[in-house]
Amino acid sequence: MIRKKIMITRKADDPAKRAVEFVNMVDQFPCEITFQINDATYSGKSVISMMVGDFDNQKELEFVCSGAREEEAMERICDWFDPEHKTVG
Repeated sequence: MIRKKIMITRKADDPAKRAVEFVNMVDQFPCEITFQINDATYSGKSVISMMVGDFDNQKELEFVCSGAREEEAMERICDWFDPEHKTVG
């Protein structure tokens, strides 16, 4: 299991489109992917969960990947949310 806090540096222009793009990207990984915002845990593979999330620019959130190919999945998630590589830890 990998747990990582990510700083969002990518500005969301169309939240619904971005949610679908993200889920399509992570769906190729067999591991479980979740994220936490405000003490609630959501599935990273659910478009509805991704739309519920508050993904404002410069906001920090925590992702957890657990299972096969978890390292590769986390790397892709970090690159997607934080293309400037300002991730905190």
